[in-house]
Amino acid sequence: MGRIRKMKYLHTASRTTEVDAVSDQIVAMYEARTALKTEPYLAATMATLKSQSEQITEAIKRLKILSELEDLDAVRDRAISALGHVLNGYANMPTDDARQHTPPLKKVFDNYTLSITRENYESESSLIESLLADLSATALQVHITALPGVSEAIAAVRTAQSAFTTKQVVYLEALAKDKTLQSASALKLSLLTTINTKLIRYLDVMKDVDAAKYADFAAAVAQAVDEQNAVIAMRHTLDEKKKKEGNGGDTKKKKGKEKDKGKEKDKKKEKDDEGDDITLPTE
Repeated sequence: MGRIRKMKYLHTASRTTEVDAVSDQIVAMYEARTALKTEPYLAATMATLKSQSEQITEAIKRLKILSELEDLDAVRDRAISALGHVLNGYANMPTDDARQHTPPLKKVFDNYTLSITRENYESESSLIESLLADLSATALQVHITALPGVSEAIAAVRTAQSAFTTKQVVYLEALAKDKTLQSASALKLSLLTTINTKLIRYLDVMKDVDAAKYADFAAAVAQAVDEQNAVIAMRHTLDEKKKKEGNGGDTKKKKGKEKDKGKEKDKKKEKDDEGDDITLPTE
């Protein structure tokens, strides 16, 4: 008759950040139990787990930077749009100043149009820099200063573009530094495998073989895993409740513009999976 497994595996539907958090807890608990460090198999397993935990933390940091980059791209898109609306407003204004000073500025802006906001990151940056350079021409300054709000709108584009460029440099440097690292989702799978099939399986046996040495650590690991699994169960329950209530998900139209394919390619291939199931041994 087979032994009944008492320790539960960390649920594969855990998010990448959650798996990272559990691994950090396990590492901390192991480090606090110096007596276990002389055990060869456990020491090797924990060394692997710690390395994977550190790598996934760095991968998550890259994802955070990427998310911030996407937000800054949206800011510069709005700034470009605002500049276009200001100029269009003056183009339709029946005043002498508007008739005199708007056409030269509109001519420059219309060479680019709002379509530049749908370009990929590099192309959009290049076009924005070119637009700002054209608008900085000496001959246009008298027109810019004559129309209230235009100078401020141009300055907003410059500020947004500079902020985006600064963050993009940080992101690209992080990629260059960690170019040998796997994606967060790949590291999640490796970390889950180490926790579930190497550590938990081993502790599940050794806590019965030598309870005095292993039971305390096994219990601490089990608690960390059980707490995370409870979060997954609660999330599943809430998701099911929303589905039953309808939530208007299938009847309401999605708001906002559809993302352009060119820009979508820029958004790094690695995304923080929100709990996709991964197949791991169950027994």
